[in-house]
Amino acid sequence: MSTAGRPVVVTLPADVAPWWAPEEYGAVWPANIYNVNGDSLDVTTPDGDVEPVPVEYCRPWTPPRDPR
Repeated sequence: MSTAGRPVVVTLPADVAPWWAPEEYGAVWPANIYNVNGDSLDVTTPDGDVEPVPVEYCRPWTPPRDPR
């Protein structure tokens, strides 16, 4: 999973991402891995910036399968 350019889904719980929506569930967004830094991944944010996110909050994204 930790390869630059790979798509991931970032899921931050509300206690980790209070800036997103404190009364909600946190933040979830699709991202691309920009760089790998040990226990964190530099990923793209919804605003187009690049921020470090701990690996445990990132999961691989796979495109939906074509039902045909």
